[in-house]
Amino acid sequence: MRKLNYKLLGLAAIAVAFTACEEGDLTASGDVEAAMGELYVSAEGTASRMFKHADEAMRKLDNGDALPYTINEGTFDVDPNNANRYILDYGVGKTPGGVLTEGKLIVERTGTNYLTAGSSVLIGFDEYKEDGQPITGSIDVNNVSDASTTIFDLDVTNLTLMEETSETDGDGNAIVNDFVLNTAKTLTWTDGSATLADITDDKYTISDQAGSSTTAAYKNGDYNFNVSIMSPLKIANDCDYRLTEGVIDLVISTDIDPSPLTFTNANIDFIGDDGCDKFFTIDLENTDTGTKITDLTRQFGGF
Repeated sequence: MRKLNYKLLGLAAIAVAFTACEEGDLTASGDVEAAMGELYVSAEGTASRMFKHADEAMRKLDNGDALPYTINEGTFDVDPNNANRYILDYGVGKTPGGVLTEGKLIVERTGTNYLTAGSSVLIGFDEYKEDGQPITGSIDVNNVSDASTTIFDLDVTNLTLMEETSETDGDGNAIVNDFVLNTAKTLTWTDGSATLADITDDKYTISDQAGSSTTAAYKNGDYNFNVSIMSPLKIANDCDYRLTEGVIDLVISTDIDPSPLTFTNANIDFIGDDGCDKFFTIDLENTDTGTKITDLTRQFGGF
């Protein structure tokens, strides 16, 4: 079973795979379609980490910790010009969870306490980068908890991962490939919500919001994705990679004619019985031809 080092497989490397695919290589192997799955997992992981960092910072605030304080290696403090606006500053580079992180997360709160039902926070970015990739967009977090369970709805809008490639345009400028994610998720706590001072015991599930859809686009919309969570993603903070289980289906399409794709469907399985691990499998299928490749193994960089 082949295992690739996910952290070495950035957008630029995937772009090379796409170029090779468009030149007639790699199509039958599924490498290109598997790379698409990795791109999607990378974007979801980025959104999940940003929520994690903001969530843990706001929980400390609700717990009464005095500002400023350090959380996930960043400095968290209130904006001196706005009492409901907070800044999580990573400066020129920290490595929370092993991910090189630069710039600032901006967290704007509506309501008195983050953990009070009906409150919300809007997470934005100020020159924010992960592993050198600029990231833009926003994450709207709404507390929809009931009397017995902590629940948040997340609306991720135009979360964009950008990376320069080695290719240039007609003016000699580096071509930038982007991956844009729009999704709406529901996070339901199963453990740890009552222990504000201890985030290590937090566990929750991630599922699609009822009536919502997840879409993504790569290379200015040349490739498009429709995504469904088939089995809830399970998050456990006592696992280094956090995501321990769950199944996602991707339907992949392109406007390129003729299509460079051999496979149109991908099933991504974060295997539950392997414990705390960073591996997932991808099964690929063309529903028109019946062609399949199963059990391609990949790694992810954590959620």
